[in-house]
Amino acid sequence: MKQEAVEAMAQGDALRTYNYRMVHNQWDRNKPLDIKIDSLTAENRAALCKLFPIADEQLLMGENIMSYARSISNPLIDWPEEAKLKGTFAEDLQRVLPLVQKAANISLTETDRKTLESVHNPFYRDAILKMLENAQIALKEVEGKAIIEKTPEVAPDKLFEAIIAPYKGKVILVDFWNTWCGPCRMSIRTNEPLKEQELKSDNLVWIYLANETSPLVTYKQEIPNIKGKHFRLNDEQWKYLCEQFKIDGIPSYVLVDKFGHYQLRNDFRDHEVMKKTLKEMIE
Repeated sequence: MKQEAVEAMAQGDALRTYNYRMVHNQWDRNKPLDIKIDSLTAENRAALCKLFPIADEQLLMGENIMSYARSISNPLIDWPEEAKLKGTFAEDLQRVLPLVQKAANISLTETDRKTLESVHNPFYRDAILKMLENAQIALKEVEGKAIIEKTPEVAPDKLFEAIIAPYKGKVILVDFWNTWCGPCRMSIRTNEPLKEQELKSDNLVWIYLANETSPLVTYKQEIPNIKGKHFRLNDEQWKYLCEQFKIDGIPSYVLVDKFGHYQLRNDFRDHEVMKKTLKEMIE
């Protein structure tokens, strides 16, 4: 309950907004809500933190540990100041948790390394550096096995057209996915056999778009088993395309017909609909 309480403090505004949209069926995020959700203030959080010690080390155990860790390391909340947590593991977590992904992507900077040297408990520094070492070793093992297409160097609003341009005249299925997305991986595994069976065709191109939240090593380990063209986008590119197509989550699919017309087809989350539609288009 304490873990969930910390999460509620950190995510309260988003949770209340989501609940209001659900109750009132207001899912168009391009339109503002018809009411104003009052934000939880620093004073509110400080008062709540007096109810129990939110940096109790026992909270680093239990089934909600990841949600708790993300909440107490939320960079938008100054927990060390608001809840008097300076010098505790909570302050260390807020510093190092954002570096986990960077270590997995082998992209730690000198500034990041200085941050690691500033933590109170050297365990966190050593853990991040070990993650980096493991990622470097694993990357060498997959070197040359994974082909990542060069992302066109164009403005974000020209990116999608540039990606599909080489395949003009073909049917193209663009799959938005990431390695950490279970439904994405499940769908991909289901589709793979079809590429050599019912959907085998030179007129069908499979394009896979992921972003840098997919750890580089994991990404390179997975894509050799996924036949198609693979692009790894940066945050700006990914965000623009998600807004362009109003993507509400992944996996999401954009279908391009042989004339170059395209549209979001999230009914393709139903595998049978995807298979039937693509089969009709390439016959």
